[in-house]
Amino acid sequence: TMTKQEAIALFGTKKNPGTPKKMAQALKITTQAISQWPEILTHRLEMQVLGGKEMQRKKKKNGNPGN
Repeated sequence: TMTKQEAIALFGTKKNPGTPKKMAQALKITTQAISQWPEILTHRLEMQVLGGKEMQRKKKKNGNPGN
């Protein structure tokens, strides 16, 4: 089980904490959509977050840090 705050934190670094805006950009959704998420994510939302994080990781690995 993942909380909304844990999900947001995944999209940050030690120096720059995750924000709803960073997560929204990575997931290609709006911050308004994230604001409507429950505090404890459903399985579907958790998989969406983890999939978005994996795509972000692959882009950075391939030298494309953009969205």
